[in-house]
Amino acid sequence: MKPTRLIRNVHTAANRNNVRETPVEHVVGQHCGEEIPDIEPVTTPTRLQLTEADPAKSATSSNKDLTRDVTPNPNLTTFLPLTKKTSQKKMKNYLNRGGMYFQPRDLTILQLTAAHGWLSLRNVIAFTGTTSEIRKSIKRLVDHGLMANHFRGINGEVLYTLTPSGLRQIHSGGFSTKVIPKMISLEHTDAITAVHIHIQKITKNTGVPNLIFLTERELQATINCGQLPTRVTTLAPWTQQYHDFANWVPTTVDRRGKLVHKRPDGLLLNLKDGKAQLPIPVEVERTAKTVNYYQNSTVMFADAASKGHLSTVVYYFAPRWNGTFEAVQKALTDVVNSREGFRYPSSLPKIDYHLENLDDFYTPVAIRNNWLTKTQKRNLPS
Repeated sequence: MKPTRLIRNVHTAANRNNVRETPVEHVVGQHCGEEIPDIEPVTTPTRLQLTEADPAKSATSSNKDLTRDVTPNPNLTTFLPLTKKTSQKKMKNYLNRGGMYFQPRDLTILQLTAAHGWLSLRNVIAFTGTTSEIRKSIKRLVDHGLMANHFRGINGEVLYTLTPSGLRQIHSGGFSTKVIPKMISLEHTDAITAVHIHIQKITKNTGVPNLIFLTERELQATINCGQLPTRVTTLAPWTQQYHDFANWVPTTVDRRGKLVHKRPDGLLLNLKDGKAQLPIPVEVERTAKTVNYYQNSTVMFADAASKGHLSTVVYYFAPRWNGTFEAVQKALTDVVNSREGFRYPSSLPKIDYHLENLDDFYTPVAIRNNWLTKTQKRNLPS
């Protein structure tokens, strides 16, 4: 278990405790030179109960001998390692100034939120498998200005995003500092999150995961920064074998001579015999698209595979409850077998698509809230 870290206020007199300051410029420099603005200070102080962690125990345990009500301070930039040599008096001083214990669980929450843009409490609990501790962690992160909450969920859920201060703490560059949940993409992001949780459960019992899901937002950040996020490289060090990230987004020129990009909904980074394999594109189809859409996307994936940038295997996830699964299956079969007036290019390798049932691990908001028409209710799986 890694030692718990303690975030302290950068404006405190660190010289009294013989703690070395970390310049703010150094922290910003870890984000590919992108200047991340500071958040506005909290105008209405909130009271948060902070309990000191016992260094001799795990990061999730706490010592009830020291419990104080303090005002959370959002101006947090540097870390202080919490070890056995850290005195009780020194830890008490930082807590009294509005600091917080930044545990590995808190870092995981921030990294997952950055990967998807926003997450609900339900999704965070599904990722981590705990309930009470996650609720406390999210409340602490919000009170200290590392996360923000938006009441924009389709079913009334509170959605959490990262603030610029929270984005600094994940030490990964390329992410946008302005992420606001949009109604048009809430359901799609929720479905992609469910796919990520499903893949994580598959590799949960393995020591070093040989299958890592890279979200679309992380892919764009990787292209912007030139390196994979720390969430990926820390979880699976073998992913550092990957390079040329810009080639993971297939491109083509349409009839009007315009360059078209096909950024997949996610990528599966996989390991075999100690060597990183070609990334596998992942597409999440909540509704069936036109046949022309699947023709263009299949050709673009096949072209990237012929150049050695992506795998010839493509995973599709579609639900059965509204007939999307059968429609996507028929469209992909017609494209690969040159049907419906379409001729598959003979110079390109055949795409081996795998269609998975999204209903096995994801329930749409419409079903959860019973917002269904009579026709949709008849199409529900038995």
